[in-house]
Amino acid sequence: MVTRILSIVFFLIALSLGYYLFHDIKSQLDERKKIDRVESTVIEKLKLIRDTEVAFQKVHGRYTANWDSLQNFLNSGIIYITNRREEIIPKAYGDEDVIVHIDTVGTMSAKQYVFTENNLVTASDSGTMVSMSVKPGDQVTIGYQMYSMQTSEKLLKYKSQYNGEVTHVYFKPGEYIAKGATIAEVLESKFPENTDISKLSVIPGSGKNFEIYADKIDKNGVMVDVFEVKDVDPINPARRSKNNENALRVGSRDEVTTSGNWE
Repeated sequence: MVTRILSIVFFLIALSLGYYLFHDIKSQLDERKKIDRVESTVIEKLKLIRDTEVAFQKVHGRYTANWDSLQNFLNSGIIYITNRREEIIPKAYGDEDVIVHIDTVGTMSAKQYVFTENNLVTASDSGTMVSMSVKPGDQVTIGYQMYSMQTSEKLLKYKSQYNGEVTHVYFKPGEYIAKGATIAEVLESKFPENTDISKLSVIPGSGKNFEIYADKIDKNGVMVDVFEVKDVDPINPARRSKNNENALRVGSRDEVTTSGNWE
């Protein structure tokens, strides 16, 4: 009888311990998933801020540490699209002068410039266009067959490497294509169109603002622009040690870089 009672007691203890261990492991896994999910959104926000700073510097010749300036730039800024070409003028004795011309070929909104990327679809070989499956305005996804081309050796079928909108198509079936020629252009979204620009400074999962810094530093006698944006409230405990030393950040106060410390 006593043995039976002890067996039941030990069984209940083992059952309770097993439940506790299972619950503890599950809690740790759930917490890890939450940290990974939040850090992923923080990284995407830092990428957006980085690309906005780079575009801002392209227009204004400097970075900014003012959130209102960045937000206003995304809302109403204009980027001038330029084309660089070189003119070579022969001179006596085999010398030559090179004149660089920068022509403005159009404009686009700062938001479109930052939020999208224009991808060129180029020919990997020379040949004749057999079929073109897309036209301007079509949406393509990764793996979608865009065209086929007959080379001297085989029929090449090109599948899209991008998700986006076809904006230009430069060849028709029957036309010859030289290796390296641009066949089409695909405009790909880098960030969600519905991103709330008014919350550009807000850290996902925290509600606090990123720390932002911009200045000029001396690098070998040359003054260069730098910026840094940092998560001041990391969700990951491993990033909080030594005053958030390993917190997610992009750019640097001391180095000329636009890379993130997760890259």
